[in-house]
Amino acid sequence: MKRKCLTVGIILLFVGTCINPTSAQNTEKSQSSRGNWLYVGGSGSGNYSTIQSALDIAQDGDTVFVYDDSSPYVERLWINTSIQLIGENMETTVIDGQYDYSTIWSMATGVTVRGFTILGCLSFGCSSCCIENNCFKLEKHESWAAIDFFGGSFNMITNNIIWDAECGIAVDCGTSNCTISQNIVVSSKIGIYIRGYSDEGSTCFARFNVVENNTLIDNDLGIKISDITENNLTYHNNVVGSVVSNVD
Repeated sequence: MKRKCLTVGIILLFVGTCINPTSAQNTEKSQSSRGNWLYVGGSGSGNYSTIQSALDIAQDGDTVFVYDDSSPYVERLWINTSIQLIGENMETTVIDGQYDYSTIWSMATGVTVRGFTILGCLSFGCSSCCIENNCFKLEKHESWAAIDFFGGSFNMITNNIIWDAECGIAVDCGTSNCTISQNIVVSSKIGIYIRGYSDEGSTCFARFNVVENNTLIDNDLGIKISDITENNLTYHNNVVGSVVSNVD
């Protein structure tokens, strides 16, 4: 009972600190020096009805802002430009990818995804991206990683909450200098996994990634780091009811 109360308390505290109110979003808009703003799902003129239709028009430096009025958005998204994709409210702006492993997919540099509940997985093979303040919900261990970086460098994964994944956050071979911080992963097979790859004399490492200040609750394994990795750092992570496997 004490563990359950602690778990609920940690999650509620996290959600309370992650939600960006609309007023904060408007302030950011007024101060932004980036490109055009495109709007999805609102009542104003010129609003797009789907997120993908706005992404198809967006150019490098643009921001796609998604209102929760038309949520859930039953879509699988492809991002091919350096944009910010921002939801109005993390709890109520839902992207329903029907738990697909490629609910949000990108190979573009400098993408930000913030402020959504995502029913599915995000798969990126790019650099200088930021995945923050989202909630990922999966069917019980049916998909691979809720957040998967399969290449790139200097990515930031922070302040996300993940439920019921096969793996919460995966950093695969060819990925380096990424920071994974202040996330919560709950009831998954593996909380955070850094892994390389080797086959028939070909070796691909994951290097110089930092895993810090994350909370891992009731997972089969909290943090797993494969032996085909170099110079990855883990510290100040809070493991609750999970087994920690630092190196395998």
